[in-house]
Amino acid sequence: MHYLNSAYGRAFNARHDRVGYLVRDRYWSRRKATDTELLTAFRYVALNPVEAGVEERPEDCLWSSYATTVGLAETFPFVDPTVVLMQFGPTRAAAIAGLQRFVGNGL
Repeated sequence: MHYLNSAYGRAFNARHDRVGYLVRDRYWSRRKATDTELLTAFRYVALNPVEAGVEERPEDCLWSSYATTVGLAETFPFVDPTVVLMQFGPTRAAAIAGLQRFVGNGL
């Protein structure tokens, strides 16, 4: 991330005749410690394109794995939705319905 941010910052500054920091704070992330944190992050990412006005529904976003997770697409075949889905029901159908309600309630 350091290389990516610094290289981008230098190129941006050169292109726009600027000097100084473009990205001030260091990239930071931490592991999700609880199921609630994981699910909240999942919902946030799924709803980002909707809240930005780019898409009407989370499953419409081509760059999101949400549609793959709920079985509406096979865009990301490497996605294993097991950890997320097992939080919502004993069967795949019940889990998908529960996840869709959870994400939809965030709107």
